[in-house]
Amino acid sequence: MTSVFRLDQVLESIEDLSVDEQETLIDLIRHRLAERRCDAIAANIAQAQIYSH
Repeated sequence: MTSVFRLDQVLESIEDLSVDEQETLIDLIRHRLAERRCDAIAANIAQAQIYSH
């Protein structure tokens, strides 16, 4: 299954949600992306600290 096909399936499923559910989903995705960015930054800091010692 290609990623484009999976994305199309996801988008179709999202369209079936109510507006409130779509907004909740957007909020959840934004929160998870922010967490991933924070985790990546923390990992970069930890890696930099290892190399600085």
